[in-house]
Amino acid sequence: MSPKCEHTPISVALTNYTLPSQALFRGFQVLINGQRFSLRPDVSRSDIHVANTEACSRSQDPAGCLGALGGLFNTTGLRETIDMRWNGTGVFASTDVTVKLINTFIEFGNSSVPKLYGVPVVVENNTVGDSAGLALGVGSSFLRAVVNAGLIPSMSWGLGVGSRSVERPTPGDLTLGGFNRSWISGESEFRTFKISNVTGCPLRVMVEDIAVGSPGQKKTSLFDSDFERYYACINPFQNRFSLTRRMISQLMNLTGHEPVADDPDAIYYEGDKAPRSLGLTIKLDNLTSTTPPYELWNLKRGAAPSTTGTYSILSNTTYEIGVKSNFDSSAGKETEILLGAIFLSTMYLVVDIEAGIFKLAPINPTSPSAKELQPICPETQNPKPSSREAAIFQAAIAGFVLFGIAVVVILFLWFRLRKHKKSRSRQDDNQEEPFIQNQEVHGHSKTSSASCEAAEMGERETRPGDIENKADVRVKTEGVEPPHRYGSIGGSSLSPGMAGAHGPEGVETGP
Repeated sequence: MSPKCEHTPISVALTNYTLPSQALFRGFQVLINGQRFSLRPDVSRSDIHVANTEACSRSQDPAGCLGALGGLFNTTGLRETIDMRWNGTGVFASTDVTVKLINTFIEFGNSSVPKLYGVPVVVENNTVGDSAGLALGVGSSFLRAVVNAGLIPSMSWGLGVGSRSVERPTPGDLTLGGFNRSWISGESEFRTFKISNVTGCPLRVMVEDIAVGSPGQKKTSLFDSDFERYYACINPFQNRFSLTRRMISQLMNLTGHEPVADDPDAIYYEGDKAPRSLGLTIKLDNLTSTTPPYELWNLKRGAAPSTTGTYSILSNTTYEIGVKSNFDSSAGKETEILLGAIFLSTMYLVVDIEAGIFKLAPINPTSPSAKELQPICPETQNPKPSSREAAIFQAAIAGFVLFGIAVVVILFLWFRLRKHKKSRSRQDDNQEEPFIQNQEVHGHSKTSSASCEAAEMGERETRPGDIENKADVRVKTEGVEPPHRYGSIGGSSLSPGMAGAHGPEGVETGP
């Protein structure tokens, strides 16, 4: 993270927003093609998605349905974008003619974000029970549009969801292109995780334990053993925790609740039967977070059955706990555990998309109201090789240097050995010549001696001087010892008796 960026981050409020017909919905206030929506932060998708008016056409409470979905898009007179020109990232093979892929303009409720044009939006009618969402996934087309407009330094973002509790309601905020440092005590509090490539679950963590207990008392684990581990997805699009059926059953036993059936989306307790002192602790591999009782337990709320569809408290005696089953009835199986907005009510989330990481840090309980926006710059603006890249580069340089030294040494030894061989060859040649000359002299002396003796026998008188000369020649020729074939008897570097395990070029040939 570097403070030197070409652009500054932008802050967007996360609050309760009044929709048409006075329906209240917590999210980001957005106008899509001039129509009002409240979008929840959604990290599982890459394109903004909303429902059209068909989604609530059969509802007994249209206003409540509108409020629960965060708004409805009227497609009357809408010209659909040709698929080849759509700016989105997803592939939609639906044959439903009510599904529309459009590039349109969006405006946020405050003036912090200028109007954006050409933003891809998916308008569909099969999102009943699935509210409108602001896509913050890894390949978010919305974030890309904001970056391309030159409004923020990067696609990274930070999120403080605030609190939806009745006791301590707190607005949240989304920081585009950075994070709001005022939410945390210091950056040293962050714990870092790698962004996952699992589809629909980029913020994936390993859960080592889930336990319940009152403050200051011993906690009881919902796991069967100390060796049990589960993967979980973090996504503030959903408010509650999603736990396995067995964990839900274990929780019901601990809290004295009768068994639940049919995997309900909410679990209710009547009056004093609700153990409202219990909190929920999530232990990750490098971080532990405890959701306090006032976040985990709340009075039953929902869209009031009226013409306005206002989200409000439905009962002053019925409490709901912020957990639900992770069983997917459409797929017929359990999905991964989900840590929703209640989990993030005590944790600040930063997602650095360009770096492929996300971070969590405990929220500062005395967080000031003033914003302290810290930009997150992409690597292209502040290029610096990573430690791994630097190590690889240094190793490559060292390898080239060692290779060069080895080549020089080999060449030096080869030339020296070649020179030494030539020198020995010249010595051999010089020693071979006297051997040949002496042989010729020796043979010639013997022949001459025989001839002389025959001649002397035929002579009448013998000359003493000739005898002396003859004897002298024999002594000189017969006393000469022929040199060794390969040089002196003492041996040389080329002598068979002294040769090592090297061939004629100095290369190892022995075993």
